[in-house]
Amino acid sequence: ASCCSGRGLPSLWEGLLSQGHFLHCWAPRVDCSLCNLSLLPNIHSFNVSFLNLGDNFLSLLANDSFSGIPNLRNLSVSWNCKPKQLRKMHKDCQLLIQPGALVTLNFLANLSLAGNSLTRVPPLPSSLCFLDLSYNNILSLGFQDLAELSNMRELHLGYNCYYQNPCSSNVTLAGDAFKAMTSLTQLSLKFNNMSVVPQGLPQTLLQLDLSENKIPHVNNLENLTKLEVLNLEWNCQRCDHAAQPCFPCPNNDSLAFDTDAFQNLRKLRSLNLRGNSLKDLNTSIFSSLGCLETLDLSDNFLTWAIRNGTFFSALKSVQTLNLGYNYHFLVTFENLTLSASFSHMKALKTLIINGYFFRNVAEDGIKALFNLSNLEVLIFKTNFIRDVNLSLFSRCRRLNFLSLNIAEEMVRNIRNSHLSFPAGIYCNKILDLSFNSIQSINPAQFKELDSIDCLNLSANYISQALNGSQFLTLPFLRLLDLSHNRFDLYYSSALQEVRHLVVLDLSNNQFHFTIKGLGHKFEFLTNLTSLAFLNLDNNQIGIRISKHLESSSLKTLIFIGGNRYLEFFAKLPSLMHLDISFNNLDTIPGKVIDTLPKSLINLSIASNNLFDFPWNRMGNLSSLEILDLSNNALETLITGFHSKNLMTLNLSYNKIKVLHEKFFSNFSSLHFLSLDHNMIKLIDDTSFPHTLFKSLQNLDVSNNPLKCTCEPLLSMDLRSCQDIYGHQSFLCTSLIVTFVTVLPVLYKLYGWDFWYLSHIFQAAVRRGYAQRSTPSCDEYDAFIAFDSQHSAVADWVYNEMVTQLEENGRRRYKLCLEERDWTAGRSRIENLCDSIYKSRKTIFILTRDGFGSGFLRHTFFITQQRLLNEKVDVIILVLLDTNMKMSKFLLTRKRLCGRTVLDWPCNPFAQSYFWHCMRALLAHDISHFYDSHLWRSIDSSGTREFATS
Repeated sequence: ASCCSGRGLPSLWEGLLSQGHFLHCWAPRVDCSLCNLSLLPNIHSFNVSFLNLGDNFLSLLANDSFSGIPNLRNLSVSWNCKPKQLRKMHKDCQLLIQPGALVTLNFLANLSLAGNSLTRVPPLPSSLCFLDLSYNNILSLGFQDLAELSNMRELHLGYNCYYQNPCSSNVTLAGDAFKAMTSLTQLSLKFNNMSVVPQGLPQTLLQLDLSENKIPHVNNLENLTKLEVLNLEWNCQRCDHAAQPCFPCPNNDSLAFDTDAFQNLRKLRSLNLRGNSLKDLNTSIFSSLGCLETLDLSDNFLTWAIRNGTFFSALKSVQTLNLGYNYHFLVTFENLTLSASFSHMKALKTLIINGYFFRNVAEDGIKALFNLSNLEVLIFKTNFIRDVNLSLFSRCRRLNFLSLNIAEEMVRNIRNSHLSFPAGIYCNKILDLSFNSIQSINPAQFKELDSIDCLNLSANYISQALNGSQFLTLPFLRLLDLSHNRFDLYYSSALQEVRHLVVLDLSNNQFHFTIKGLGHKFEFLTNLTSLAFLNLDNNQIGIRISKHLESSSLKTLIFIGGNRYLEFFAKLPSLMHLDISFNNLDTIPGKVIDTLPKSLINLSIASNNLFDFPWNRMGNLSSLEILDLSNNALETLITGFHSKNLMTLNLSYNKIKVLHEKFFSNFSSLHFLSLDHNMIKLIDDTSFPHTLFKSLQNLDVSNNPLKCTCEPLLSMDLRSCQDIYGHQSFLCTSLIVTFVTVLPVLYKLYGWDFWYLSHIFQAAVRRGYAQRSTPSCDEYDAFIAFDSQHSAVADWVYNEMVTQLEENGRRRYKLCLEERDWTAGRSRIENLCDSIYKSRKTIFILTRDGFGSGFLRHTFFITQQRLLNEKVDVIILVLLDTNMKMSKFLLTRKRLCGRTVLDWPCNPFAQSYFWHCMRALLAHDISHFYDSHLWRSIDSSGTREFATS
């Protein structure tokens, strides 16, 4: 269930809340996030277990805010008042949490209060297992703050003091702050400007995050015997290539450790020491870490330690070691040299040495890796390697991934977004040499790497003619990426040595194709008997090439930016997917369609300049299921083609103006038809045949200048079209909506005034009301008119008013009350009339609803009749709610006779004055209390007139 149907309706939601509306909910999940709420929704349901109030503008969680959802288990009130530096324009805000707001939620297990600028931990229920207090301003914690959270398992206290949420001090934790948290397993204290490792941490901890603080020294973590994950990154930061504000330790020192700092962490599996300006490490630090599997030492100053350090010998159980970006400023090594102690890391599977800056890889430098029997992944990115003997890596017997490229992300981005390799291509051993400065390929480079089945050589500077010898040492190659180079494909023997090749990417090798006068051949494709996917994208292939491509195995061909030979694809009998988009084609001769392989399932000719298309020839492609002609210049659809298998037809972004029923008459299997962004003005019952809608599932005609007729069009929803009477319909609809909207609002605001004026008008038409037969006889001092169904009002009348007027004071007044003094057996209206006419005054007790009660309205009507008949003003008004809306009658009454309108005071010391005023009104004629600036006269006919003095 959602508290808001969209971000555009927050005012409606808040309006409902302000009027006391409740959300009666049966859904176990209620999501009120991003609703711009400033008031808490009043939800009543025993079923709701999840409530999201995040990203709103709440300012108060009151003691009874969640009383209607006692079974709540998951609650998020995050990001309602971001820390000042994170707010837009630094606007002021505050979230106040009253002491009893959350503690009554006895089943609450997960609570997020992140991003609320809290300065202290509010009272919380003991049932909590997860608590997020990050992005607040909590700078200190003591035992009392967390004393009740014995069931807590995961606690996030990060980002309470850092450069985007600054404070004038650091976060401090008392030694007994976590004493009661006997179940805590995960604790995050990152980004807190802490200067020491907190003491008294729970022995139950499995994960501890102290990253991005300012801790210069790590002492013995003796209590954390169960700890499995420890993050200490970026405490003594290396700042020469920092991506954010950087805070080094004093004198640019390294993070220091006691020799026994990790002595008791015998179960530690992951240790992160990234970015701590480390220059070397003592072997004794790791001597007790027999279970350590992952170690991150990247972004330090371990330049010389990588070459000569001895601490690697203590990392016998480490499986993943990251030594990235440990370069020395302005130093590039001629060769990569690894310390001999690497040979002791027998469990190592993944080694990352990015950004170390070396030119060559020689045997002597990496021989320490040859005896690592479990090594599977080597990543040497961003090292600007100039020369490497790849056969060296064959001595790493289990190696299945070797990356020597500059940037893996650049590889992902450079590839054309529409490419997709065929399913089932899986690489066992990958060699990635992309984004380097390789100028040529020599078979000796891949010597002893014959098990490689996927090779990436994209984005180099290779300008070489392929003649069938380059990959002789890689006979089992299945995927080859040669894109973004300058390969010459003239020789028919090219790539004949990789007969198992399935995927070949030759895109963006346009250099030789653009040289005028040179011829090129594609005969080499006949040698690739297993080739299924070929990409020739963006090669600007002209006409000085083979007049056709020939391959019996090719299934997918990307040929963007190609030639104009009419039978270029005729000899591809197995081709199923053909993409010839972006070729600047103005027209396609019918003969070309005739020569396309009959096996085609997917044909894309999008983003060309076609103004006509040979539809009458498309029937020859009997297997075609998808045809994409989007982003062309087609204007008319007249003659279609018979297709039993075509399921998707994309004609979007063309210039089609008219639809003809005949064109779609033979599409018996069409499921998806896209005609959006064209120039279609009219859709009627002659636009589509009735048979089309038997199979059609999706029709898109959006973004067209449509004017639809009012005739029914099969299953189409004409409400999505512009009716020919659109302007008249819009006007009528607007008037109806305005009337339906305004009338309830006017009734709510001015309903009583309309009722009052209508009766005054009736009295004027009838020239007054008939005199009652019962003469006036004062038996009571006052008749009390109130809503007896309102328990609070009834309690005030019987226990406060009756006590004060009938029992206390020098003069005792006799009051007439409905339940006490009315005659049983008589009608309600008879009793009411007698009570008013037999009482000297009529006192109205009003709440926020004013005269909303039917009983009060009838009483007021009769008192007005008595005023007209007897010329006696008997009305006294008591307002119990100061927030009630003032109607025109009340405003006029206050102006004419303000002393007869009494407000019940909130201050108890003022209540005696209230009763003094009430007794004065009961003792005197109301006319004595009219405003002194007004005067009254009675003419000879008895008509009362009022005029301003």
